[in-house]
Amino acid sequence: MPEHLKIALAQFAPKPGEILKNLKTALDFIAQAAEEEADLVLLPEMFLSGYCAPDIMSKLKETREGENLGRLSEFAASNRIAVAGSFLEWDPIKQSTFNTAVFVDDTGKLLEDYQKIHLFDQEKEYMLPGRRLPTFRYRGVDLGFLICFDLEFPEPARSLALQGMQVLLVPSANMAPYGPFHRNFALARAQENHIFVAYCNQTGVNETCEFVGESCLVSPLGELICQVTREEKMVSGVIDTNDISRSQEAYNYLKERRCGCLEPII
Repeated sequence: MPEHLKIALAQFAPKPGEILKNLKTALDFIAQAAEEEADLVLLPEMFLSGYCAPDIMSKLKETREGENLGRLSEFAASNRIAVAGSFLEWDPIKQSTFNTAVFVDDTGKLLEDYQKIHLFDQEKEYMLPGRRLPTFRYRGVDLGFLICFDLEFPEPARSLALQGMQVLLVPSANMAPYGPFHRNFALARAQENHIFVAYCNQTGVNETCEFVGESCLVSPLGELICQVTREEKMVSGVIDTNDISRSQEAYNYLKERRCGCLEPII
């Protein structure tokens, strides 16, 4: 039996360091998505702190048990909608900082988390990479996370697809001059793995970066289900998991790949 999800992408411009203002913006988009009967709303990378200079971001760490994530969970539950996005996490047990994506379901429960594996540029100076590529199920659909720079590598998306993932959620903060890169990678990851890709980017300009927006939802057939350019805007689209089998009718990359049959190069 086919499963459907209505996924909303909340593209906005978080203000660097203004956590409470950014949280309010996120909650406003979540409320809008709930009114439009979305099942899930995806927020950008580091939607609470904004993506800015490392010395600023190092002071904006949150814990997953903190008040702001708690408000997000309560709001998700009261609006009966799932919420996903990434934030700058301080792990008091490991005494380390991570770029962590969380999936809060429509009861406010933290269903799964993912810590960014591929750290971009100066991120290596103040955070550690994650070591897990989990998949999880929500309303009968198997999902997984990558964050921004992760999308530029084929291996993690392929690994998730081989675990049965059907929808890849990608919170992002892609900036100029890398504008068209992520759109191309989203299309490629969707087609080569027979998956949906939900990609939500930051937009706007701050003191260090110009973010390019271009959030989109891509089908396994390489079709853009919905998209937005650079404005602050929420868009949504419905996925039908039947499209996964349709994309495999002419070819099945997961089945036909031949990774272990080549002779070593001497």
